Amino acid sequence: MIKNTSDYCGSSFSIFENEQTNELESKKNSFCDPMYIATLNNDLLDNALNRTLIENNLEDAKLLITGGACLQNVETKTFITIYKSNYQLYRWMINQLRTNLSQTPYSNKFNLLHELLTARDSFPPIKNHAQWLEDLEELVRLGFSPTQKREETSDTPLDIAFERKHKDACKLFVKLLGTDPKNSDLHNAILDEQIEKINEIIKSHPLKLYVKNYNRQTPFDFLIEQNKLNLLPIFAQYCHYSSPHFPDKKTHLPSKIIRKPILRALKNRHYEMAKFLWDMGLECVDLNEFNIKYNFNNKDKKTFKQLKSICETEPQINRIIAACESDDLQTFIKIFEIQPWLTHVVINERSCFGIAMSHSSDKIIDFLFKKGFSLAK
Repeated sequence: MIKNTSDYCGSSFSIFENEQTNELESKKNSFCDPMYIATLNNDLLDNALNRTLIENNLEDAKLLITGGACLQNVETKTFITIYKSNYQLYRWMINQLRTNLSQTPYSNKFNLLHELLTARDSFPPIKNHAQWLEDLEELVRLGFSPTQKREETSDTPLDIAFERKHKDACKLFVKLLGTDPKNSDLHNAILDEQIEKINEIIKSHPLKLYVKNYNRQTPFDFLIEQNKLNLLPIFAQYCHYSSPHFPDKKTHLPSKIIRKPILRALKNRHYEMAKFLWDMGLECVDLNEFNIKYNFNNKDKKTFKQLKSICETEPQINRIIAACESDDLQTFIKIFEIQPWLTHVVINERSCFGIAMSHSSDKIIDFLFKKGFSLAK
């Protein structure tokens, strides 16, 4: 419970009720005495500092810090509240942190970098975007790491930046973490299949998973294009962004890192890679989209037919459609059990349901439901 007291040295101050409350109330006129402040316990000092800062009471805050109160123990949300309402006071607080950095290291509970990223989307809005980026950089240089996990949720500032699509913050972290903007070291390690070096690079700079090379390829794009199938499991262990399209899949390769990975594998005629990606739970694509994106049917019919043949899709297309139209469950199951991933690639979930439902194919619809398909897709 919080009790408001009268002025101390001309400024208002709030204290938290505990065993020292009565003593403080009886000696309120002596609060400015540093020797008296030194008699207060640490919890009361830190709680008092938190309240004086919220009230923009700089004079009492200075006295409390001089008396032993620690800014690192102030609630993180207090920093953000002041950041939005009184930027000059925030600057003073940051300067105090810089001064005391060597004396009191930051704890995992002091998630100022996390909260400053989150505050970008809250109200009242942060108007000066450039200043916000400078403040993020300052925190990183003060020792707050973009890869530090929050104790209660295990997310990092990197997670927040990517999830909230703060592209400028992502670029800033890339620079501050010492990442080569062209990401040539990781791409070269993939090309040469240097597994130890790949592990070393990603552990040192997790953001490299997202940085494109000269050809605008992320490491995943490059890995698929080079058909480095043996390296996929290595990359998978570092990625924890689950695909929104397949939240129940057993792996968590991030579909947001690469667009249409199976499509990219098919385009490069890497059949085994495409199957492996599907088995790992990545996003699929049907041949109609494949044809539209690369216009093979009109631009290069021979190439398009070759690709369909390589992927063993051409003879299956009509069989799947015919099975859906005639409710031929036995034929449909044969195709599904032999190459379930190919069934998805040829006809995605919506198309499969659409064909089956338009022809009242109850058996196939029931089968698809049992396999976990959803009409909501």
